[in-house]
Amino acid sequence: MPRPLPIACTLSPADAAQRAGEWRRLAAAALVERERSPGRALLRFRDGDEVEPALRRLVEAERECCAFLDLRLGRDRDTLTLEISGPPQADPILDSFAGAR
Repeated sequence: MPRPLPIACTLSPADAAQRAGEWRRLAAAALVERERSPGRALLRFRDGDEVEPALRRLVEAERECCAFLDLRLGRDRDTLTLEISGPPQADPILDSFAGAR
């Protein structure tokens, strides 16, 4: 049985602040709905030519620095969906995503 990954982001404080700013800008431009439940955050973004590439880039970047999170990007009718899940210890991080960081 594999060992659980540590709940730790590998970004420096400056890089984490920059990344959080990118999430806030994307949320301000395109976030239409957010849902939060234990162990899970679901974000819905307005679909658009500039939104999808920005969202995909941020998701890939988060996968690199926060390997303990499961990030799933999808499409639901006219929105892009991002489901983020993690172990119970990751709830504060999921809260920040639900607030669009």
